[in-house]
Amino acid sequence: MKKEHIGDEGYTYLLSGKRVPKAHPLIEAIGSLDELNSLLGVARSLVSDDEVKSVLFKVQRSIFDVGKVLAGISGEPVKRSLDSYVSWFDELTSNYWGKLSEPKNVFVIPSGCGGGEFLHYARAVCRRVERVLVKLKEFMEVPPGVLKYINRLSDLLYVLARYVNQKNKCEELL
Repeated sequence: MKKEHIGDEGYTYLLSGKRVPKAHPLIEAIGSLDELNSLLGVARSLVSDDEVKSVLFKVQRSIFDVGKVLAGISGEPVKRSLDSYVSWFDELTSNYWGKLSEPKNVFVIPSGCGGGEFLHYARAVCRRVERVLVKLKEFMEVPPGVLKYINRLSDLLYVLARYVNQKNKCEELL
């Protein structure tokens, strides 16, 4: 007789060993983070700028820390690292914002080339992750550092998308 997989029944296990339905808002949040991480991998493969590639790789690694915090398996050092990431995101956002040519304060239709369009897409997914996390707060406590991390990451992704597009001389649709 074949052993049944718990996933076949619509459940999954957290790394902590807790069994939860796949439709649980926590699983939606963790899955959305995974989607964001995968999309950043696509964007990274299309970006030609080595510095931006390095930033995106570090962001991808940091997303695993966010997942750990959400799954409740992290200790205090990981939670503190979220604050470090937020500071790093703020620094990077300011740095890349300073490299943008005018206009800076405009609405941009997500588009571009050289990975810029995928960074815009990643920003949109990041904003969805933020909405999922806010909804998750109705069911359980979400560590405050997680929302701050996601909010600042979406800002960074917007600026990186514009930077990559401008560096590749891609037309921005304002």
